[in-house]
Amino acid sequence: MLNNLRLLLDIHNYDQDDTLLAILELCKSEFCNYCRRTDWDKHEDVITAMAVYKYNSLGNEGLKSEDYSGVNFSYNTDYSAPIQRQLRNLRKLQCL
Repeated sequence: MLNNLRLLLDIHNYDQDDTLLAILELCKSEFCNYCRRTDWDKHEDVITAMAVYKYNSLGNEGLKSEDYSGVNFSYNTDYSAPIQRQLRNLRKLQCL
């Protein structure tokens, strides 16, 4: 999964591996909690997409748009629609 993440982010060295691994662990945890699953290893494509999204929002923390003259900021708080669809499709129902 780490190699795929490096390829998708166009990272050709190992300098950022600690950051990438931390992001992957966070995404695995989010996947398991949201989808109520423990078989994350069967869904590495979704977790990798989540990790790419998280990595790309580092630094600007999900900034969607900004306006300097009017000091207007807008932030993304969730994953993109395609990732959300995949997560909803994989989510196990909870029986009471």
